[in-house]
Amino acid sequence: MKEREVFCGGNSERERDYKLVCKAKLGDMSAFTELVKLYQKNIYKLAFSFFNDRDEAMEIVQETFLRSYEKLDKFGMVNKKRAFKSWLFRIAYNLCIDYYRKSKKYKTINEDMLDSVSVIDSESEKDKNVFDRQHIKNRVRSYIMHLSKRQKQVFILKYYSGYKFSEISEIMNIAVGTVKSLHYRAVRILEKKTVQFEVFK
Repeated sequence: MKEREVFCGGNSERERDYKLVCKAKLGDMSAFTELVKLYQKNIYKLAFSFFNDRDEAMEIVQETFLRSYEKLDKFGMVNKKRAFKSWLFRIAYNLCIDYYRKSKKYKTINEDMLDSVSVIDSESEKDKNVFDRQHIKNRVRSYIMHLSKRQKQVFILKYYSGYKFSEISEIMNIAVGTVKSLHYRAVRILEKKTVQFEVFK
């Protein structure tokens, strides 16, 4: 019991989550509800970056928390190396990938989501009229479609969802170094296409 008390205490984000998980495992639904409140917006943000659809993103959010609750006993209380947040995001990410693969609607990344990426052409930086910007966005869409699957995923998570490399690592369950490498290759490929992104600066 002492070990449980140690791992359920503390003030850090990780320790706070462990405390709530401990309580939820003992049947305290208010503790699990608190976990939902803490992470539902981030899960929604992740799902929306895949589908650009509010209803489908909400469905992923609901399914994520349903599955996490059902598997809560499998989440190791004494394994502090695995944060609840990363475990939860991994469930959400897998759901997104599964749904994405099964749906005929998403054979390629939804191009509408890429409209939010702010870009400028290196040769027309001074000319920012609507026609030019739309033309550039169209070019960017076609270039991103030629990235590998994991390069596209890293790019979307980084520049659309705004996740840090460490967070993408947790979500995709790959090393931070691999995330950075995929990001580097994606950027180099796009740069070869003579496109310069404001966000890269």
